[in-house]
Amino acid sequence: MVADKAKKPKVAEKGEEEESDHIDGELVLSIEKLQEIQDELEKVNEEASDKVLEVEQKYNEIRRPVYEKRNEIIKSIPDFWLTAFLSHPALGDLLSEEDQKSFGPNPHFEDTKLTKTFTFFDEGTTKITGTTIKWKEGMDIANGGNHEKKGSKRPIAEESFFSWFSETQQKDISEGIHDEVAEIIKEDLWPNPLKYFNNEADEEDIEDIDGDDDDDDDDEEVTRNDNTAALDVQPNFLVVVRQFLIAMLVLDTWQYFMHRYMHHNKFLYRHIHSQHHRLIVPYAFGALYNHPLEGLILDTIGGALSFLLSGMSPRISIFFFSFATIKTVDDHCGLWLPGNLFRVFFRNNTAYHDVHHQLYGNKYNFSQPFFVLWDRILGTYMPYTLKKRDGGGFEVCPSTDYKVD
Repeated sequence: MVADKAKKPKVAEKGEEEESDHIDGELVLSIEKLQEIQDELEKVNEEASDKVLEVEQKYNEIRRPVYEKRNEIIKSIPDFWLTAFLSHPALGDLLSEEDQKSFGPNPHFEDTKLTKTFTFFDEGTTKITGTTIKWKEGMDIANGGNHEKKGSKRPIAEESFFSWFSETQQKDISEGIHDEVAEIIKEDLWPNPLKYFNNEADEEDIEDIDGDDDDDDDDEEVTRNDNTAALDVQPNFLVVVRQFLIAMLVLDTWQYFMHRYMHHNKFLYRHIHSQHHRLIVPYAFGALYNHPLEGLILDTIGGALSFLLSGMSPRISIFFFSFATIKTVDDHCGLWLPGNLFRVFFRNNTAYHDVHHQLYGNKYNFSQPFFVLWDRILGTYMPYTLKKRDGGGFEVCPSTDYKVD
């Protein structure tokens, strides 16, 4: 009995070993099959990479003449590339004041074209070459040239953007090739520089640039800092002027036709617009004294259209609508103030709008708040003269050579 009991564990151990060998064999077979599938996927991926490269090369050739056309137009726009660089949230901070001078008639170096090339070899290395800049005498800003001495000391030289072209070396791809400046220029600035020239880049675009490598908390902090810097970028002055003019024309056009329609439609005038015309003698506080529906139609919708069609940013719109509101208040103030710049630059002024609030001018001078363009074009313009009152001040009345219908 004792002998039988001793034999049973040995039989059990033998059975477990055979089962374990069977499981290990199945596992090895599964891994081998999985490796075959993975090798097949690698071949497909290699073929896909080759096809993508062929397509990229094909469309690079198609893009080339289009880029050349774009370059010809850019040459006619003053400071185009400088403005685009300065408006870019990442590249703008890289340009010193001396660097910026090199974008125009170049006082620093003789080269008319600077290049930096990345060459990738099959053995896994990358060669980086750049233009050796031919600096004019004493103008090597990349190495601290062109700095005036103050006393016996020379000021510390600012790091120049152009030193980037001299950063050349050969690297193994396994070390990681990452040139942030080249990547931003190639992937973001070069495809659409007009976006930055017009200062139309929004926060989502900026986050796309900075968010590709955000794998840890440090990278996220850099992104937040970049986004904050983007908000501080000042738009190009000429772009702001263009946006203001477009917004003014859009707002004037909308308000002229809506305003005139409210005078000609008896129902709208009686129940809505007449509330504003209770002010026969306008005053500043009553500038926006009107029916809520009139405020929605003329001001809210008109303002939204001028904002959208001009393409201005929310920040610029704050200044525009503040300016428009101040102009509207001045038009209704009833005061002919000396030195008033609104009176100097705009024919649509206090006296012009005061005519509209008189009974004889109720069907004239509909334009507001900036120009008198539509009144002149459509025959609703009523000229005026100012007469001094005996008790002081002025009185506005139609010109003597103008016949009121």
